[in-house]
Amino acid sequence: MIPSSLQKSMLFVLMICFVAVQPLAAQSDQGLTPKDVAKMQQVNEIAIAPSGEKAIYTLQKQADPEKENKPASYHLYLADLASGNSIPYVTTMSVSDIAFRPNHNSITFLAKRSSDETTSLYEISMNGGEAQKIYSFETAIGEYEWASDGSHIAFMAQDTITFERSSLPYHPEVYEENLKQRRGYVANVEHARSRSASGSG
Repeated sequence: MIPSSLQKSMLFVLMICFVAVQPLAAQSDQGLTPKDVAKMQQVNEIAIAPSGEKAIYTLQKQADPEKENKPASYHLYLADLASGNSIPYVTTMSVSDIAFRPNHNSITFLAKRSSDETTSLYEISMNGGEAQKIYSFETAIGEYEWASDGSHIAFMAQDTITFERSSLPYHPEVYEENLKQRRGYVANVEHARSRSASGSG
């Protein structure tokens, strides 16, 4: 027998998939125009709370092509699986890699505000409020996973090494030269200390 919490989660995922394809169904008779495509929204990520009562997801929102030329943004929504109701949670910036923080009544995600130098880790309370940056690195954080204690994260980021510029008066671009590697790191978010996952750095 499938647990009720799992049934709710499966129903929510199916509901989201149905909503995502509705614009296509509505336009099937007359065909899609470029403007229709620009108005389409789709769910990108979904995460279910450990309790099985809540879910979070990101909704892709296309920029208006008649007003600005920019990539789509991804906004965070919180859903109640019992009622099926969803509310917008973070719409002032584009977010990714959403997760429920263990042992904390909060949601975390990666984002980059206009004032940020790199993509950083943000947190927002399940009770609402303003999202706060809780961890940043020298280079952009690519992806992360929480430890069970809710204090440490393992994440991927580009190497922090720099390359000396050539003394030549010209700077040819050589294919696949001086590429930076992605490395794994472990960070104590509470104390903002990080170390290389290999034990160095």
